[in-house]
Parts: sequence; C-alpha cells; structure tokens
Amino acid sequence: MAYRPVRGSTMFRPRMGRPVPLFHALILFGIGLIAFYIYQQDPELPPPRVVIHREPDVFNRRPLKAILKHHHPHYPRVNHSFLSKARTKRDLHYNVTRIRKMQNITRKYFDPKRHIIYYSDLDVFIEKCDYQTFTLRDSPKSPCNVVHTPIKHYRTCAVVGNGGILLESNCGAEIDSHDFVIRPNLPPVLKYRTDVGSRTNLTLVNGRRLTKISLGLQSVFGKSLETAMPWIQLVYKELAGKEWDYPSTGLNAVALASTFCDKISIYGFYPMPMYQSKRVFYHYYDKHTPSGSHDFDGEFATLQQLDADGIIRHVVGKCKPDVPT
Repeated sequence: MAYRPVRGSTMFRPRMGRPVPLFHALILFGIGLIAFYIYQQDPELPPPRVVIHREPDVFNRRPLKAILKHHHPHYPRVNHSFLSKARTKRDLHYNVTRIRKMQNITRKYFDPKRHIIYYSDLDVFIEKCDYQTFTLRDSPKSPCNVVHTPIKHYRTCAVVGNGGILLESNCGAEIDSHDFVIRPNLPPVLKYRTDVGSRTNLTLVNGRRLTKISLGLQSVFGKSLETAMPWIQLVYKELAGKEWDYPSTGLNAVALASTFCDKISIYGFYPMPMYQSKRVFYHYYDKHTPSGSHDFDGEFATLQQLDADGIIRHVVGKCKPDVPT
C-alpha cells in the first residue's frame, strides 16, 4: 500500500525508499535510541542498525535461485569461473588433428544417415532401398534418399558403458552435461542416476538383444531387422590394427559417435575384476559374468591408447566435481 501525503503533515523520506509518516519515523527513532543505549551498556555488541523493510513488489520478484539461497543456506552456489576453467582444462585434453584422422576412418564405415533412421521410415526403406549398398532398388547408382535420421552434429558426446566401475563414481551429473548421451543394450538408469546419469539420446543393442527385438517387431508389426554387418571388422583393423570377430557394442558405439561428435568422453569401460582393492562387477546393475565372445582386454587397451592420443577422454573411477563443495 502506498502512503499519500496529507496537507500539513510532515513526512520522513528514507533514502531509496518509500515515504514514511512522521508517526512511524518517531517509532523507528525510539527503537534506535534503545538499541544505542544497550550498545553503550555492552560495547562488545555490534553497532545498532535500523532496517526499513519495503513491501514486496509483485512485479519485481526475485529469481527462484535467489529465493532458494535465501531460505536454504546450503543451496549450492555455482562457481562459474571454476566451471569455465574445469571445462577449458577438459577441452585441452583433446587433439583435434588426431580426432579428424579417426573421423576420416570411421566415416568410411559408419554413417548416421544410413545406420540410424527413424523406425517410421523402415517400411519405405525395405521397399525402396538395398540394405547392403544403401542405394535405391530402382536406381542402383542413386543413394537411398527416402529415409531420415534424427542425428545431428554435436560438440560433446558421452558414451556410457555398463561396467561396474560406474558404481560410486558420482559421474551422473557429468554424463548428463554432454550434448548427446549414448548407451548400449538398454541398461537401467534411474535407480543408478547419481553414478550413471539419467539421459539417453541413443541406445545401441548387440546381436543377441537385437535378435530378440527383431523377433518382437516381427510378431507385433510383421517386419524384422537386418542384423548382419560383415564390414564391421574392417573398422578396427584400419583404426587400431586389430582384427576382432565380435567387437563389443560399446566399442561400436564409440566408433559410431566419432562420426557425429567432436569431443567424446567414455564411462563404464573397465574389464578388470578389481579397482583400487575393490571388486568390480561386469555390469553395474547385476552380477553377470563377462561374455567370452569379446576381447575386452584388447578393447580396453585400444581405448586407453585413444585417450593417450587425445582422441577420446576415457574416465575410470570417480568423477571430479566441476563445482567445489
């Protein structure tokens, strides 16, 4: 409520505040005298202050963060300077020249426009395109241009494996901070989101899981998916000099991500049974034993080399917080 001056009345107008009637000013003056008297009796007390509170302005509300900080003294304050330095330090890890060399290799074998299409385009794809050559059936020299991909180009991507190394890592927030998050084989995330994050933009599945999905799609929609990719071994022979008959879904996810991501961080890729004297399970969400069809030790060595070369960032163990607590 605004006070209107009355003719003949004396007004007290505090600096940068609303006008206060003389009666209120006298009360405040009296409070000030009492406080000053108490201060004179006990000099160790802080000097008295009279605070005049204005009525809240509904058209000038404070932002939510300011309210939370006022009512909750432990509300985390973001140190933007520290956050910027942490990201800059992380960016310095990458070697752009070597990343481009890897992309030149992986893009010869992986193509989001070809390998990641909308399911709604599957019918027209089967009808009009050849899967092996990705060309139109009616015009073999023309690329299949009747399907679409949801994939764009991203600055940062996280490829999140399912290794037990993620438990108690506190990597969830860091994972979710990426522009794009990829996970293999439909893992549970919500129960473990503090360590593994909660975002998923793309899920890759291995042959066994894909076969189940394919059979399910066939029973429900009357159509299945092709699963054969005979060229997959060629990628790693050229990339790392390795010939793996069955590269893991996680490794394929890293190679695929390199075709549309500038900077890749990977988590949950650790095949050893122990880490810092603690047991590490194959999956963070169960106690299954590792599959014998993959060379996890060889893949881990390759990922470590890519990390050492600044091509990817391989996170093992706990994540360091961006904001100090």
